[in-house]
Amino acid sequence: MVEVLVEINGFNSLEKIDSSFTEKLLGNIKSMLENDSSVFYKRIGSCFLFGFSPGINDLNRLIHTILRMYDYLGSVADELRGFNILVNQTKGILSEIEHEAFVKDIYTLEPDGSLFVSKSAADLFEGYSAFEEAGGYLRMVSYENLQIKAEGGALDFVIKTKEQEEFTASFTPLLNGERKGLFFFHNPEMQGILYMGYALSRYIEGSGENKAFLPWFYIFPEKNDFSGYSALIRSLNY
Repeated sequence: MVEVLVEINGFNSLEKIDSSFTEKLLGNIKSMLENDSSVFYKRIGSCFLFGFSPGINDLNRLIHTILRMYDYLGSVADELRGFNILVNQTKGILSEIEHEAFVKDIYTLEPDGSLFVSKSAADLFEGYSAFEEAGGYLRMVSYENLQIKAEGGALDFVIKTKEQEEFTASFTPLLNGERKGLFFFHNPEMQGILYMGYALSRYIEGSGENKAFLPWFYIFPEKNDFSGYSALIRSLNY
């Protein structure tokens, strides 16, 4: 079991001050994490706990999602009093008492605005992140950019991950017009876009004997600037 604990400092107070902001914030967090079919979700004070099962979830994709959520919280950090993320790997779902201890741990970790992992979960981030010891856990000090970025009007693929070969093998035929696929340009303001993309791709794929694998990819434009992707969009004329 992989458990992801998100602590938003003073969330209860923020709810009273600006409920629309906190509703949007929590909605975005849930949209990202629950898209990966969390086994359970619970709120404990100003903390939000999600559980994922290796038997159900694609853990590589989950790590991408966690890092994307870390980026998102960093982008709204000026509107928060602080946040931390703590990732733990266990042999099963923890008891209520164990969860309470887990929550107490995150309040002791510094500095704010960090992603911490238990030593049992460190292997999940191998190839993605570098860590340093911090209060019995490991604090992320650097990580690879997992997004597809546009620089100077040309696509620059920054895919230094464990799936690089698999990704490029699937992606290249789409650009060459050798097979069909879907691209989703993601805007973090659009809650539910991940669900919609997943449902749409599965609908187009079909089912039964007519089912055909349809690759689909998310692209995250910096500051929602799509101008650098015009060449890519023109190439997708299947």
